[in-house]
Amino acid sequence: MFSRLEQFEHPLNGPLPDPSVPDEISLRVDAPETFTLTGRMDRPELSDQDQIVAAVADDRVVGVQPVTIDRPFYVDPLERTIDFDGAYFWGLYVAPEWRRRGVATALVARALSFVADQTSQIHVQTLVGIDNAPSKDVLMSLGFERKRVRSYYRLFRFQRRGQV
Repeated sequence: MFSRLEQFEHPLNGPLPDPSVPDEISLRVDAPETFTLTGRMDRPELSDQDQIVAAVADDRVVGVQPVTIDRPFYVDPLERTIDFDGAYFWGLYVAPEWRRRGVATALVARALSFVADQTSQIHVQTLVGIDNAPSKDVLMSLGFERKRVRSYYRLFRFQRRGQV
């Protein structure tokens, strides 16, 4: 197994991006159990401490940005639990038919506003696959900065973790 993830961070002490959305979309922030999440949006890792920013069209969830605050989180590609300092965004997903319309950007922007307005966190962190250009483009357009690369290698009983 070989995994490389880029860690991005966004401070919450400055101006935040506007979560503008397509006209047919509304954004909601609520506890995970208030949404019906199916397919790739169903997240068994969610806890009752987490929140979901959901993009809703015609009473159907078409995109999600889970938000974890103040709890350690198991990162499967790294095969370890990480205690992030600040809020942690993970699992961003938009249904294929809604992609390339600004929905992912709106979800992340709304999640930033939620964390800034409703918590005492001073920054947000996220991990993105090194080859996930669409997610990295969204993050960079919203002012996230790349902080490091986390890597994990496993071959039989040999393991190595690293940060650059």
